[in-house]
Parts: sequence; structure tokens; C-alpha cells
Amino acid sequence: QIKALEAKVDPSSEEAKEHEATLAKLAEKEAQVKALEAQVDFSKLSSASEQAKEYEATLSKLAEKEVQVKSLEAKVDSAAEKAKEHEVALSKLAEKEAQIKALE
Repeated sequence: QIKALEAKVDPSSEEAKEHEATLAKLAEKEAQVKALEAQVDFSKLSSASEQAKEYEATLSKLAEKEVQVKSLEAKVDSAAEKAKEHEVALSKLAEKEAQIKALE
């Protein structure tokens, strides 16, 4: 059947020439793809992908730590503010104590 069809196709026809040109372009593209595939080290790509995932995980952990640090900083600031308030209160008490001693 194929031979019968080939016999019907005129190799000099425009359609046959276009078909041959298309096949030649496809073969050229396939060769280009194979050449590019030969240049790519897929194991390195896989390794880079794993490293990127590890990097993302590390960044996520660092972001969590940053939130914890900010929370601790806020607590330290609050404690420092309370310490100042206590110092003021102690100073006032010392003044009152001095006044009481002066009155005695």
C-alpha cells in the first residue's frame, strides 16, 4: 500500500517539496534539541533545586527567629521602662524618707 501511495505522489510536486522541507526542518530542530540536552547536566539542576529548597527552608526559619527576636526586644524595652518607673518611685521614696527624718 505504501509503495502504491508513493507511486501516486509526484516527488517533483510542490506538496512533496514542502513536505520534504518540513521534514528537514524537523530533523534540524531535533538535532538542536539533542545538542542542548547534551550540554545540560540534569544532575546539577536537581542538586540546585534541592539547594534552593534548603535555602527557602533556612529563610523561613530565619524569619521565625526574627519574629522571636522582635518579641524579646519588646519585652526588654518593656522591662527597661518598668525599671525606670521603679527608679523614679525609689527616688521619690528616698525623698519622702529624707523629709520624714528631717521632721523627726
